[in-house]
Amino acid sequence: MKNRIKWLIFLGIASSTLGVAAPAPWFLWQSNVTGGVICAQHSPGDGWSQLAGSFSTAGHCKQAIRQKTKP
Repeated sequence: MKNRIKWLIFLGIASSTLGVAAPAPWFLWQSNVTGGVICAQHSPGDGWSQLAGSFSTAGHCKQAIRQKTKP
């Protein structure tokens, strides 16, 4: 019975830490080929360079795109 209680306490503590993780930040990426700009949490692959970041939300990243592409 005591082992069962210990396991329940352990599982409760372990599962409570899962909700603590923060979301991944957003970055502004620019294509080395076309010069296009996108927002992504991870590198879109070869041929892209990180232009700006880190942003806490996609909305903040999109605002940066609008500011960088203003004439």
